[in-house]
Amino acid sequence: MKKTEKAQINRLLKSVAQESDLAARIEKLSASFLGRPYVANSLVGSFEKPEQLVTRLDGFDCVTFIETVLALALSTNADEFQTHLIGIRYQNGEVSWAKRNHYMADWWRINERAGLVKNLTKGKDTVTKTRELNIIAGLPTARASFRVFPKRHLSHVKNLIKTGDFVAFGSAKKNLDVFHTGILIAEGETILLRHASRAAKKVIDQNLNEFLKPNRMSGLIILRPVIK
Repeated sequence: MKKTEKAQINRLLKSVAQESDLAARIEKLSASFLGRPYVANSLVGSFEKPEQLVTRLDGFDCVTFIETVLALALSTNADEFQTHLIGIRYQNGEVSWAKRNHYMADWWRINERAGLVKNLTKGKDTVTKTRELNIIAGLPTARASFRVFPKRHLSHVKNLIKTGDFVAFGSAKKNLDVFHTGILIAEGETILLRHASRAAKKVIDQNLNEFLKPNRMSGLIILRPVIK
């Protein structure tokens, strides 16, 4: 980690040092990134190229955005941030391409086992989806089954959502689990999606309904960050 980046992280964490509530830390830290550019393929590594740990704060894709925010929210200094980021992004804390949580179905299950998130996508308003994951060259095909809230049940899901919850949007494709992620911000009756948007080319707040309407999907997965 560069010295300037370390200093920036420590300044960010100082700004929330008096805030002990995890959801409030997530809301405040994520707000500091509004307007930062969307950066596709920001991680370095492949099945042919050695993995490098990327800790950038100047731009994000949708997954690195939530990873970075969660790692920051769990930390009190830059060294802790790096440790948390490795634990969130990689299996067994091993910085390697093979151990990266490439698919979100792996991401949330591994982080739920680690005690960092709780999957709230349960109950009678959910349906099960099964996918044959094969879109990443170099990884063997894997089957993933998971539950989603269909869009038509959003009115029921709204009562479940709290500021700071993460959301993953299930893909309608048979070979992909999730096509986008973000952070949910509850403002009265309105739910905002704070996300690194490819369409807007930056991190934005967007009415969740406005995002849902034009996007075909299998449903929503709601994940609540927790402190173990």
